[in-house]
Amino acid sequence: LASQIGKLNVYFPFFCIIDKGKPKDITNPFQKLLLKRVKLPSVKGPVLNAIEIVPPIAKFAVQVKGSGYANAIPDSDGKTRRVPLLIKYKEGFYPHIALKIALDWLGASKDDIKIKAGKYLKIKTKDRVIKIPLDKNNQMLLNFCGPLDMYNPMSFLGVVNLYSDNPDDKRLRALKDSAVFIGLTATGTVDLRPTPFSSLFPLVGVVATTFENIVNENFLIPSSCFFDIFMILIIGILITYLSSITGPQKGAIYTFLIFIFWCVISYFLFLKARFVVPVFYPTTCGVFTFLGITIYRFATEEKEKKFIKNMFQRYVSSQVVDELIKNPDMLKLGGQRKYLSVFFSDIRGFTSMSEKMEPEEVVQLLNEYLTEMTKIIFQFQGTLDKFIGDAVMAFWGAPKYFPNHAELAVRAAVEMQKKVTELCEKWEIEGRKKIGIGMGVNTGDVVIGNMGSQNFADYTVIGDNVNLAARLEENAKAGQILISQSTYDEIKDIVKVTKLEPLRVKGKEKAVQVYEVLEIL
Repeated sequence: LASQIGKLNVYFPFFCIIDKGKPKDITNPFQKLLLKRVKLPSVKGPVLNAIEIVPPIAKFAVQVKGSGYANAIPDSDGKTRRVPLLIKYKEGFYPHIALKIALDWLGASKDDIKIKAGKYLKIKTKDRVIKIPLDKNNQMLLNFCGPLDMYNPMSFLGVVNLYSDNPDDKRLRALKDSAVFIGLTATGTVDLRPTPFSSLFPLVGVVATTFENIVNENFLIPSSCFFDIFMILIIGILITYLSSITGPQKGAIYTFLIFIFWCVISYFLFLKARFVVPVFYPTTCGVFTFLGITIYRFATEEKEKKFIKNMFQRYVSSQVVDELIKNPDMLKLGGQRKYLSVFFSDIRGFTSMSEKMEPEEVVQLLNEYLTEMTKIIFQFQGTLDKFIGDAVMAFWGAPKYFPNHAELAVRAAVEMQKKVTELCEKWEIEGRKKIGIGMGVNTGDVVIGNMGSQNFADYTVIGDNVNLAARLEENAKAGQILISQSTYDEIKDIVKVTKLEPLRVKGKEKAVQVYEVLEIL
């Protein structure tokens, strides 16, 4: 058998144990000679290290045309997609058996090989130069033709029987001048492994695929590490931007569309250019980017909602607070100029009256009065600024803007005067004191915002028009509602008033025209 092998171009594989550690020696001189014959030039860069080599049987080792290892290292998911074209054993480098067969098939020798670690392995022949793309670990990415049926498999026993029956059979003639790979393919043998096309693909098919890819230059081109990182960053940045300017639902849709787009692009590059780009890592990065931004936005938005609720639930109605939470853009904290209406009210003679009352009675009366006033302010969509003792300050038109803010302010004032009358009737029956309220409303430009110190701030209004509203209230008698000319101009079609004498107020050079509200339609 050994003599017959010597007459043919037969290649036997050897197998390696890939690991770290001290290599084991080969003692048989024929096996040493075989390794010496197939040894390649030294290579720089990451190469798989073999600590033990199991060469062919010694009496065959000197007869075979060549040899090489047949190991194939699976990827992390267990599938075989690539083969290392060379390994290191002790200080020598040795080829994959498919590479050795391809060199002889192409009429090239090991001296015709040039290797650039992590880039390519170049084979120079008489009529062409074959450049095999390598990944960062100096492995060749396999371009499988398909499942095993695509490789024209034949039963070994079937070939023997066919030769016995008819040596000139055309199927046998087709084997002439062909590369024939013999190996185990039966289910249950140890040489079966999963590949992208099959869950049980024989190792001999992996060797045949490697050979076919080399001699036909049918290579898959793996993307570089730089390209992979670049695409991860691009997809991550794009999803970050789109998720940050949209809500979670639109962000999820955009993320899904980006994934689909990238999968289509990856498939197109693979199909048309045999360029293999990563799909898992960019899409995984995109998923975690989207989830991270969504979680962050949820946390910050909840914090913002809590801040808005805590900030404004004292000032405005619950409906306005809910709307502010839904539309935070309505609220711009910090000073800004706005045209709105300001309201002041005060209990006439309250200081002297309270001196004649018990403290508990004063507190009870104020609490009942201020509670009713606050309800009315909120009922007419006003913002409660503050209580100044027995005085009330409020404004209309912020944080939510109403075009008819002047009307709402005056309607609230009229309603408050009615409520005071009802309270006085109730208190008179209870034997308590009656009160009278003076009110002032002014409309104009004010500065509104969150004002105060770092530790304590209020959402309030300041400006000359705020002062004018306070001066109107100071001049209003019990039961009167005084409004300025600007307020009257806003509501003159729906209000009955008495035009009063112009009023000279502090801070104004000219007298201010004042109107007393009698009725609002």
